[in-house]
Amino acid sequence: MKIFFAGMAESQLNIPKEEFDKLNCLVAYPQLKRQKTTPKKHWFIDSGAFSVFTGKEEVDINEYIKDLINWNCEVYAGLDVIGDEKQTKSNCDIMKKAGLDPIPTFHFGEDYSFLEDYCKNYDYIALGGVAQLRTYPRVSAWLDNCFSVIKNYWPKKVHGFAITGERYMKKYPFYSADSTSWLAGAKFNQVAGVKDSSMYRPLHYTERNLKNIKHFLKLENEVTKLWEKKGVKWE
Repeated sequence: MKIFFAGMAESQLNIPKEEFDKLNCLVAYPQLKRQKTTPKKHWFIDSGAFSVFTGKEEVDINEYIKDLINWNCEVYAGLDVIGDEKQTKSNCDIMKKAGLDPIPTFHFGEDYSFLEDYCKNYDYIALGGVAQLRTYPRVSAWLDNCFSVIKNYWPKKVHGFAITGERYMKKYPFYSADSTSWLAGAKFNQVAGVKDSSMYRPLHYTERNLKNIKHFLKLENEVTKLWEKKGVKWE
């Protein structure tokens, strides 16, 4: 599986370029536009739906399509509209007709008929909107329902937005996932995978981030091997 580091491209970290270029990053389309940055081919381009939902950004679908084509991106989300499942589906269909292969997002609270439709018509789908659920039991209950639908269309590549918790990735066969957990941990003087992070507090913020990156790369490898043993293997 693949873990995409959300917030990596926007962070001012002292990471050697040759190492940074290897990392899978998730970056929001509005951020790319503001910074006038051309994304790397293997980056995951998020449409910026949350920023649009909160009124901080506007995204024109025609401009989004044009930029994705010019950038020759490989992984990118459909222009989803939080709270409007019909428009989300319509935007993905528009992008598909334009010759793109967007990843549609099924959000918590939406009718499962939309998840059925995405499974029928797209090879790579995403699950999102779980930040509001906060607790493992609530998120897990929703994911159980989602994968009960997805299993009928298996194999299917599934991305988990903001879902890099070890318990989730070892319980559900995600093809990919992303989060800013590696950043949040360093911000609060924590190092992922370490119960007592007090020894790392004297380290510079960048050093803690680098340790968190290594942890998630190791976890990525462990989860990949775990699912391969269960017969889930991706090219």
